[in-house]
Amino acid sequence: MPWIRVISLEEATGLLKAQYEAALKRAGRIWNIVSIMSQNPRALKASMDFYGALMHGASPLSRGQREMLATVFPPPITAPIDAALTRTTSVLRSPILASTPMQQPTTLCI
Repeated sequence: MPWIRVISLEEATGLLKAQYEAALKRAGRIWNIVSIMSQNPRALKASMDFYGALMHGASPLSRGQREMLATVFPPPITAPIDAALTRTTSVLRSPILASTPMQQPTTLCI
């Protein structure tokens, strides 16, 4: 299983420390989705800014509707994988390859 080193609150400095402190103020704890990005504080900040704009910025959708959408749609990390699997499945089902014996596609685990 892959392992990503997470920088703890005690080790954090600069922008990462500021992001951790903001997470504590916002949620009372540092969720794994935040700490997993600790190696790249700029990406963490951009991600939190993006989330804030989507969930709290001006929108014709209510906060409840936004929360519902967040639970219905898959996380962004799966979108490229889903698209790749869809393209692969389409190619495997094409008429040209239909007569060629192939193994069943394997499941992609992340």
